[in-house]
Amino acid sequence: MKQLLISITLFVAIAANTAGVQGDGLKRNVVFTFGENEFILYNEFVLCNEHLVLQEGNGYRFACILQDTLKKTNVFVFNGKRIAEADEDNLFVYDLDMTQKSGYVVLYRFWGQEQEYINIRGRLHGPFADVYPDYTSYDLFYYRKAGSQDLFVRNRGEDEGPYDEVYFPEYDSNCAYLYQLAGKWFARTKDGKNKLTPLTGDEYLTTFLLTESGKYMYRYQDREDGKVYINVDGVRLGNGYDRYYDFFHFQLENDGRYIYYYGDPYEGKIHKVDNGIESESDKYLQVPDSFGDPFGGSSIQAELYSPDKEHALFSSYRYEYVVIDGQRYGSAPALAAWYDEGKNAFGWSVVEGREWVVYELDLQ
Repeated sequence: MKQLLISITLFVAIAANTAGVQGDGLKRNVVFTFGENEFILYNEFVLCNEHLVLQEGNGYRFACILQDTLKKTNVFVFNGKRIAEADEDNLFVYDLDMTQKSGYVVLYRFWGQEQEYINIRGRLHGPFADVYPDYTSYDLFYYRKAGSQDLFVRNRGEDEGPYDEVYFPEYDSNCAYLYQLAGKWFARTKDGKNKLTPLTGDEYLTTFLLTESGKYMYRYQDREDGKVYINVDGVRLGNGYDRYYDFFHFQLENDGRYIYYYGDPYEGKIHKVDNGIESESDKYLQVPDSFGDPFGGSSIQAELYSPDKEHALFSSYRYEYVVIDGQRYGSAPALAAWYDEGKNAFGWSVVEGREWVVYELDLQ
């Protein structure tokens, strides 16, 4: 799952929590107890606009970022363990997979000390002066050491460099990364070879693809006219696109055939370009999300129904409880809410005092 943010706190539950049945099929699980000066940073999880709730045994897996108001720090918690702590607003979760034992990528830093760390799947790297992960796979990151301008790439445990500049492509291809050395740009292939590219450094590069046969395709914004251009194997396509257009699904085959989409997904204008032939397409059209989070991230406004429409759950930031089938439950609005088909139950999470609680109501 890639880089999380509805303003819903993401979590998944863990086995070491306390549980109690309160009658009428209601189960209350305390998944975490906060320190005296700690609270959840609700807006810090923005990984894929969804929440995850995974039951494991009698408990749940979960993750969150805490703020310690006394120490002025942020703390990343994963399945009950405090993984990382950093200066306030300097801790970032880039990836989260709560089905894995160490399913996270978290970067954190300490201001004024040139100390940045990155923890990838439980393995800590650093300290560095600066560190930048590859958002497509997280198998790579590049970094700069204190007192130096040279850049190095850590590629599956091996350091490569030094380089003047480094760029991680947005789309997966045979290019692991691009680097600049002595004014020239090279593509480092996945099998460890180096291929000289036609890039000059004057382009604001946003996409680069390389095939195993050596064909390449890249998208860039011209620094002079501000337009966006596509270049396929040395041929610049068209007269430039408006820089506000969105681009989707760049594809390049070994024989040089290419496909990409561009347009405005909210205005119903998407164009497909297939080997120079342009046509309109309904792919990647989107409807604006009217749900969003107008409440500052402290809770959600939920409306859920069971598949048979016999049961309904409602929650609003305006009320200190959740309503299911006309009955009030708990003492706080939901942070996240869901229907569990296997159990025929509604579930929701709340913060009550210093406790992070998951409720489950059996609808049998």
